[in-house]
Amino acid sequence: EARGLRGMGNHGMNECKARVSISSEPDDFQVSKIHQKTVTPFFNFVSKITYDGQPEEFLASHLVIEILHDRGILNEKLVGLIQIGILDVFLSRDHKVPLQWFPISDITCDEPAIPTGYVRLNVIINTTDEPGAVQDDIPEAERGRTELLEIPRQHPFVTSTGMYNIIFKMFQGLDLRVVEKTLWESADPFVRIVVPTGENRTDTRTSDLNPVWNQQLQIPMYEPMFRQMIYIELWNEGMSTTLVSRMAISWKDIFTNQDYFKQPQWYNLYCFPDKNFIDQSAATIKWAARKVGTKLAWKIGTGEFEEQSVYCGRLLFAVEIEDREGGKAPSLALTDMKPKDCKLFGDVRQKVFFRFQVFQAQGLNVGGAYAQVELTIGRKTMKSKAVSSKANGMFQWYEALELDDEYVYDDQIWQWTEEDYEAGRFPSSFLDRGIPSCLLRVFRCSGIASALGEGVNDATRKLIGFYRCTLRELLDIGEPPKQPYVDSSGSRMMETTILNAKGNVILNKVGSSLPAFFIPAADKVNQQFDPSQRSAFRAVPE
Repeated sequence: EARGLRGMGNHGMNECKARVSISSEPDDFQVSKIHQKTVTPFFNFVSKITYDGQPEEFLASHLVIEILHDRGILNEKLVGLIQIGILDVFLSRDHKVPLQWFPISDITCDEPAIPTGYVRLNVIINTTDEPGAVQDDIPEAERGRTELLEIPRQHPFVTSTGMYNIIFKMFQGLDLRVVEKTLWESADPFVRIVVPTGENRTDTRTSDLNPVWNQQLQIPMYEPMFRQMIYIELWNEGMSTTLVSRMAISWKDIFTNQDYFKQPQWYNLYCFPDKNFIDQSAATIKWAARKVGTKLAWKIGTGEFEEQSVYCGRLLFAVEIEDREGGKAPSLALTDMKPKDCKLFGDVRQKVFFRFQVFQAQGLNVGGAYAQVELTIGRKTMKSKAVSSKANGMFQWYEALELDDEYVYDDQIWQWTEEDYEAGRFPSSFLDRGIPSCLLRVFRCSGIASALGEGVNDATRKLIGFYRCTLRELLDIGEPPKQPYVDSSGSRMMETTILNAKGNVILNKVGSSLPAFFIPAADKVNQQFDPSQRSAFRAVPE
């Protein structure tokens, strides 16, 4: 039911109806019947939305409950709405938000924090075969309650009452994903910032995979909540405007770590793998089946778990929060920053060489087929050969893979003196923030397809497992130092490779492309690094 609704009709009341949808599938909405000439409708309306998709997308979405004033053949008017995060419901006891009163508001008006009415509802998440998933009516125990209407607090989890400007300083993009594969590989990128109270975007940079924006975007926020998400989206404005990648940062993270976020940082962008023909067909059939009211197509598709595992490049930006208490006016929505404030990461790039050694594996779920290991760092990838398991169930590669790449650097942010280099010290931040994250994947392959070449193998192989981590985690070199290194040049966070104390990090000789030292060659793998010598992986005699 609803009470205290703002009247939108000429008679001062509403032709009320409720509409419920989920943000991940906004076209799949359900609408109640119309209650005429009232501001206190008793809907007694149960909306059931079935979701079939990836858990990450589901838990990141939210329910939208709208109260509307119906105007016949004219467009309806919004009385107010409330958005309830799916994750909030999922983390509640029994995956249920109990029956209670919620304020609704019109987020498009000049005063979005002022309630335009109150609605009483509950939300439950079930699996489709769980009791309650098919209930057709509100339980009598809940519907029969006669509690008084209590005006609830406008927003739970408020960080603080008041108004803020959230300011994004968008500097540049690096190695962005190719979207338009024509005679030359290119993209027309722009960045859009989406917050609960609005959105803003940069200008479009034409035919540029390494765009430089140097623009400041500002959006006002009113009484923000800790659980609210702020989305940074990379778009391509070509023949059709398409979303390339989306990342999310919570208001809580930014509000409680303002000193960190106000510094320019590189952020990795990822997206879901492109859907194959089967998945694309299943999505089309599922959409059509939903439109005609049937669920015959819900089980069509591969059913595989998906992860944002396709690298889409990096963005360099900083985020600041400006308090508008005291009547301070919001800053301009989009401005170009001064050139002196944008001289970042223009120094000589640092060249990094990677060697990835694959030994053996056990228990891979390939069903008698071949297995292939792949390591991706940023845009570049190292692939092992595809091997079958031995009679004892072991997959053995014993293969060394190599690649090299260059990464942007800034001597002012990551100071690195000649004395540091000669002493075997390197900046911790370059390892942690200057190099993209790493993605280790294992694929099930066909022996015939792998013999026909890389292109055929890549088109037919199936992902069976993956692990995404930072380069520090992959190298297993421990945590960065807690105290900075101090000398006559100042204070900075440095780590050392002297006597290979950091294990897998080696610096070149000063003024040379040769490493400062070599690991001596050996006829056999050192037992310390040979998994076959450990009892847990010792091969069973054939």
